[in-house]
Amino acid sequence: MGRLFRLQVLNLNSNLFGGQIPASLLNCSNLRVLRLTNKKLIGNIPKDAFTQLVQLHMSSNNLLGSIPPCFGNLSTLKLFLAQKNLLEGSIWDSLGSLKSLTYVSLSANKLTSTIPPSIYNILSLTAFEAPNNLLEGSRPQNLGPTLPNIKRLNLWGNQLSGSIPLNLFTVGLGTGDANDLDFVSDLAKCSKLSVIELEENNFGGVLPNSLANFSTKLQYLTVAKNKIFENIPTDIGNLVSLNALDLHYNQLTGSIPNSIGKLDKLQQLGFGKNKLFGEIPSSIANLTLLTKLCIQREAIGLSSLSISLDFSGNYLTGSHPFGSWILNLSFNDLGGEIPIAGVFQNATAISVSGNNKLCGGIPTLQLPSCALKMARKLIIPIVCGVLGIIFALSILLLCWLRKMRKQSIVASCLMDSSMDMSYRKLFKETNGFSLDNLIGSRSFGSVYKRILHPNEKAITVKLLDLENRGASRSFITKCKTLGNIRHQNLVKIINACASVDFQAIDVASTLDYLHNHCYNTIIHSDIKPSNILLDSDMTTHVGDFGLARLLQQPNNELSKAKLALLVSIHGDVYSNGILLLELFTRKRPTDGMFIDGLNRHRLAKIALPKNVMEIIDQKLVSAVKEKETSKANSKTQMEREKFIKSVNLILRVGVECSKESPRDRITIVDAAKKLHLIKEMLLGRRISTNV
Repeated sequence: MGRLFRLQVLNLNSNLFGGQIPASLLNCSNLRVLRLTNKKLIGNIPKDAFTQLVQLHMSSNNLLGSIPPCFGNLSTLKLFLAQKNLLEGSIWDSLGSLKSLTYVSLSANKLTSTIPPSIYNILSLTAFEAPNNLLEGSRPQNLGPTLPNIKRLNLWGNQLSGSIPLNLFTVGLGTGDANDLDFVSDLAKCSKLSVIELEENNFGGVLPNSLANFSTKLQYLTVAKNKIFENIPTDIGNLVSLNALDLHYNQLTGSIPNSIGKLDKLQQLGFGKNKLFGEIPSSIANLTLLTKLCIQREAIGLSSLSISLDFSGNYLTGSHPFGSWILNLSFNDLGGEIPIAGVFQNATAISVSGNNKLCGGIPTLQLPSCALKMARKLIIPIVCGVLGIIFALSILLLCWLRKMRKQSIVASCLMDSSMDMSYRKLFKETNGFSLDNLIGSRSFGSVYKRILHPNEKAITVKLLDLENRGASRSFITKCKTLGNIRHQNLVKIINACASVDFQAIDVASTLDYLHNHCYNTIIHSDIKPSNILLDSDMTTHVGDFGLARLLQQPNNELSKAKLALLVSIHGDVYSNGILLLELFTRKRPTDGMFIDGLNRHRLAKIALPKNVMEIIDQKLVSAVKEKETSKANSKTQMEREKFIKSVNLILRVGVECSKESPRDRITIVDAAKKLHLIKEMLLGRRISTNV
């Protein structure tokens, strides 16, 4: 390995290598990072140093001897970790010459003597750890200014003496991390603790809930000017002996807890420069000893200052540590009327600037009159309400005019509305729109002949194919044309009616519309018999869109989004197929016959094509047999064969829709098309059964 002259990084951590560090490793003159943390190395650290080393990891081994003084020549060294070894001797003084050094850890060794003063002059140093050694001596009193970037200084478990340098804390404790205040929970065991002062540091994280369990002897608590966030502990009112609570200049959120009113000995209370919101709790009025309250620059709403912050009627005497009463409510979102009694009588003792919703108070405050402000407040909602009503009425009027216009068009077509016409009646009297009564077919529908009873008047019936998008437009155009002209030799429109039949086709057509003809694809996700409704005319209505999803499809949609869309669409197709099978077999998924992997899909697949009459609803079979008994002729036999073929084709569509793999299922477009052709065959409009 000593021949790897270009080697820059060598990581042998967590291996089973043992023995001594080979001296040949020093030949790797370009080595920048060396990691040898593996708990098996023994012997001394090589006395010759790696000239370009930046990181050296030697922790958790059994290395002996002292740290070679030549390590002081590693001018590029930034990280030196040698904790948990058996190193002895002193820390070399030349360590202070390493101006790039940021992290040194020598903990859990047997180092002796004093800590070289030169270490305290390394401006780049952020962490120095040497606990659990045999170090002695005292710390310099100017430790803070000489280590401006220090974040971790760990020297416990030694024999150091002297006082802790006060200027050490000018650099600020804490790192701003979420766990900075974890140590606070341990202070709950200090039963005689009366003062906690942590202000002007870099503590991050949240105030622990354990703070409420501190000694009732705690009188002073300040964590001002840190980076503490989230809520104030709800049970902070348990600290009943508090005289001062200062939380300002942090990043606290949430509302002020109602338990604050239990701190009846409180004289100073500060929430300023945070992000608190909500109303000031009314319990704060219980703090009758307050001499200073600061909630500046919050988003706190207050409905009645006279209730929540009325400190009048006290009898304060003598000198107070915080001076005369000071009430700073500036730059909040306070509203309501300011009282004119108590502290509010003195304009120099209060500050309410930056609260645009306040009114009243003494004239010196120069706030608007509450009556005038109330009038202005009412004008805006009244004007908005009137404009809203006018807008709503305009929309209703426009919709009514459009509806009346459409009705007038249809009414002009119904030249003889006295005649009672219905789709069911026409269907019956044309023998189900059979080919025997067919006169001709056009692109938008077919024309049939009919004899009106009792006057035996001949008429024609045009059946529009509403699945053709141009059919409705063609009908409206004819109504407009024939509704405005009169002539004895022109065809007269007697009446018009509409109906929807063949409910299975309706469901498939509805899904086709939702999937393919809406601006955004709509997935129903819950097609089942209980969600299919029929009205008095047996018209199908697909309902219950509680699980429906609206899928937007941007032009640059990802393949993953495409796959999710296809899976969702295929889910509706599957439900449509199962619906068909359930309607014709009348078998629910909980039927006792469905065991050992058998289900409605497999049942229909096994029965096709010769045994379908054995699995379909027996009421359908009975109806066919009853008709055969009453009319035993060749025409009835042909109708039976047509019925069996139709059932076969319908069940086949159900099977194709409910295949296990979504990719193998037919589309809802093809399913609707096939069902429509089956309907045409049943009605006699189509002879071929090639569906």
